[in-house]
Amino acid sequence: MTERGVRLHMKICLFTPNFYPEVGGAERDVDLLAIELGKRGHEVVVLAGKSKGEMPEFSYEVIQYLRPPKQNMWPEVLVWPLLKAHRRHRFDVVLSFYAYPNGYAANLFRRLSGVPVLTTPRGGDLYPNYHGLKKMRVSGVIKRGYEGADAIVSISDWLTGRLHEVMDKPWPRIETVYNGIDLDELDRMRELVKEHEPEFLEEIGGRKFILHLARVAAVKRPELAVRGVSKMREMFEKEGLVYLMVGDGGAFESTKRLIDELGVGDLVKMLGTRVGLDKAWLYENAEFFVSTSREEGFGNVTIEAMSHGLPMLGSRIGPHEELIERYGWGRIFESGSVDDFCEKLGEMCYADLDAMSEIAMSTREQFVFEKMVDGYEQVLFDVVEGAKGNRSVERRALEIK
Repeated sequence: MTERGVRLHMKICLFTPNFYPEVGGAERDVDLLAIELGKRGHEVVVLAGKSKGEMPEFSYEVIQYLRPPKQNMWPEVLVWPLLKAHRRHRFDVVLSFYAYPNGYAANLFRRLSGVPVLTTPRGGDLYPNYHGLKKMRVSGVIKRGYEGADAIVSISDWLTGRLHEVMDKPWPRIETVYNGIDLDELDRMRELVKEHEPEFLEEIGGRKFILHLARVAAVKRPELAVRGVSKMREMFEKEGLVYLMVGDGGAFESTKRLIDELGVGDLVKMLGTRVGLDKAWLYENAEFFVSTSREEGFGNVTIEAMSHGLPMLGSRIGPHEELIERYGWGRIFESGSVDDFCEKLGEMCYADLDAMSEIAMSTREQFVFEKMVDGYEQVLFDVVEGAKGNRSVERRALEIK
């Protein structure tokens, strides 16, 4: 979109290491951008690392590539699937998710093809404790992957700060575009759940519940929540509360074992992954939401909780400070501290949750997905327009009536 009222038809490659059938925040964002940019008249192709499981059908083309066995040593080989896809589609721009390894390979692709590259971090490779940093070449690949982009779209102020720490000056252009949510669809689901009775009601047993919805992985620290609930058994029993953990992941079985070891199976229930009406019902009926994450790039569940008017208790990490503490619709506990988690959890149980809910509902309009798509579309246009000698896009310019 230009300031002169002209929308350019761009051929866009969304280049991502992970995609469906695995579902997380980044996968959701790729899908949302592909759909919405397509609706705006752009041709969008998703080029993604191959994952196990059956791929659902999409309204846009998805091309899968095989990840190299040692991509930390040979991230350059990822330029080949990009070149192959480019021969078919003649991309105007590549939007790479993460610098490692995709952004790094995309920059090499740009040197070979002249196609500009926009890179967006989602967390992962910018986490200070990112596990990949232990491998050879990774820190250098991350640094060069971000430094070499024509522009970067950050999804939080905290990630922008991390980019400044990782890169040398002069930095490429960095724009912060928050993730967004479809409020019309969310509100439609809020109406539908009024008549919905999920099959897991027996697990709740008529009790009030606290909702913990996240991928069950070490970085999300599910064990901290379980230990906290164990220490607060007396309060949970007195208040008739149950703690619902919703999600799946690599730490699912170890978390179940910890629940058994601590004898809190009556207070902590693991429901696995819940989507659709079940998920909306959980948001609508919980007392409040909890995130114990050690690191997050942004946290889509945070704006989902906000958009349902659900107060939130979050760990003290940058995105939670930006989204919860800044606006005042919840509490923050010191990250990694079981004792502070228990203290703040207790405060939430007796806080004015209605007042927090009102703040959340009044804030959610700042995180609508239209603003998110507008932000990406504008930066994509800018890098395409700034690419020297690229006349093909200009010939496809369409005047907006």
